[in-house]
Amino acid sequence: MVSHFPHLEQPMRLSALILFAAALVTGSAHAYTPSSGHWYNTSEGGTGLNIDLQDDLMYVTVYAYDANGFPEWYTALDHIEPGIDGAFVFDARLMVFEDGACVGCVYQRNTLVGTVGDIRIAFDPADETRAAMTWGLDGGPVRTVPITHIPFGLKRPSDPATVPVEVTKMLGEWSVTQDFSDHSGFEFPFSGDVLVFEDFEFDSDTGLWFFNGCRADNLVDGFCSTDALAQHDASGFYDAAVDRQVIVVNDSVDASNNPLCLLYDVNTSHIKFEGDLDGDHAPNDDGGVTLYVCDGSGNPFNNEFYPVRGFRSASRTFVETGVGPAKAAGSATDGAKAPLVREAAPKSANPAGEARVRALEALRVIEQRLGVAAQ
Repeated sequence: MVSHFPHLEQPMRLSALILFAAALVTGSAHAYTPSSGHWYNTSEGGTGLNIDLQDDLMYVTVYAYDANGFPEWYTALDHIEPGIDGAFVFDARLMVFEDGACVGCVYQRNTLVGTVGDIRIAFDPADETRAAMTWGLDGGPVRTVPITHIPFGLKRPSDPATVPVEVTKMLGEWSVTQDFSDHSGFEFPFSGDVLVFEDFEFDSDTGLWFFNGCRADNLVDGFCSTDALAQHDASGFYDAAVDRQVIVVNDSVDASNNPLCLLYDVNTSHIKFEGDLDGDHAPNDDGGVTLYVCDGSGNPFNNEFYPVRGFRSASRTFVETGVGPAKAAGSATDGAKAPLVREAAPKSANPAGEARVRALEALRVIEQRLGVAAQ
């Protein structure tokens, strides 16, 4: 196998990798960017808003109705400000316009009637796809309701009804940056990864859905080649206990031929994932990435975790068909792989009494599927 860390492949540098893996075993909230797109209150369909954030300036379009039930839309524009726990708050006046052009009609410039109410959006510090919205027109009622980013493209009608959107949204290609700048055994502060997830499966023993794929051969094709699946396969699952995705990548081997894996424990939206952005490296805190000997022993969730960020660089459609957003049509040279839903092999007995027991059991299932741990 080729090492995930090419600058450590030389024999004199391999010892640094071994020391790094050993150190991992022993071993403040951050500000984020709220998700742009369509938002709504899941209990009150029919009314919603669109959020567009550029730098720290947010533009909001509200789709609502007037007191007589006729459709009405409002806009709001202002800077977002840091709130508690590193999240953001948007406070602005609602503006209303009139006398614009009708659909298909000759253009007619609209006019601003004025500001008619207030809107406040306080984003959830633990989830950039959720927020609390307080709004009301001048002199009228004021309500606070929960709103969430609409994941309308993350699950398809053809997907099994029981597969959660937290699993299907991982399908596609992800470009990843890992930050090991605080580790003395690393010559370079950053390392990269390209992960492709192309199918999902249900494991009846754990009751979990897994998403499967590989570390891609390159950043061009956007699919898992036969070699990538044989050498650097990957699998993950959604850990509801901490609301994060857990991903294991078959990485390389150490000097003693022990298998090494990368473990990602990350918060994931529809376009990005991240972990340990508070930089404290604490296990079981806010996730991150760690390297560990994946021979079925030990508990890698007790390792030090390091900061990581990943961004979706190609769509599920492209990974499955070879044509889709973020990649040129026909760029793949080996043909994209069709999606697959299959039953996983039964898991072996796993140790109990450790932190995040269920997640650790699922991790062992992944290790066995990747062929890095004894069956």
